[in-house]
Amino acid sequence: QLAAAPHRETILARRLKGLTGYDAVVIDSSPAMSLLTYNTLLFASEVIVPVGMDGMAILGARQTLAGIREIRELWPDRRLDLLAVLPTSVNVTTKATRAAFDILDEDPELRDHLYRRGIRQCIDVTYAITQRQTIWDYAPRSRAAEDYDAFVQFVRDAEDARPDQAEPDAKIEK
Repeated sequence: QLAAAPHRETILARRLKGLTGYDAVVIDSSPAMSLLTYNTLLFASEVIVPVGMDGMAILGARQTLAGIREIRELWPDRRLDLLAVLPTSVNVTTKATRAAFDILDEDPELRDHLYRRGIRQCIDVTYAITQRQTIWDYAPRSRAAEDYDAFVQFVRDAEDARPDQAEPDAKIEK
């Protein structure tokens, strides 16, 4: 049904155009450039790209950045900013995490938006998901809750520093 709709890549943006009363809208979507991902990117004005500390996740992040570039080329009047690249499942004692950070540092686009602190590996995240709770509800004193609190503050500070804050922006998470 979505694939046959006119202007199918902007359905989400059109349906949510009148959405009010929120400071931000967070949409979690796949890094694969599907019709749903295009809809998400055309609704958003800022993007946060979470990236796990493994090669496949970094490939997914690069795929997402390629999609962002494509949106910017096809719709040059649309604002679509990369707010942050958010490392997740960070464990600096492992070779995998150190190698992932090396790869992220080699890519100028990823490096320039990298929230280096990241979100530390924490089993409580997995348990929270299985309980269908946020990390703040499940384990409010966990490392992950602390890290996400710091990231939310980072996003707020970045928003406060922006000179063009006429309207709340949509945020997406990939």
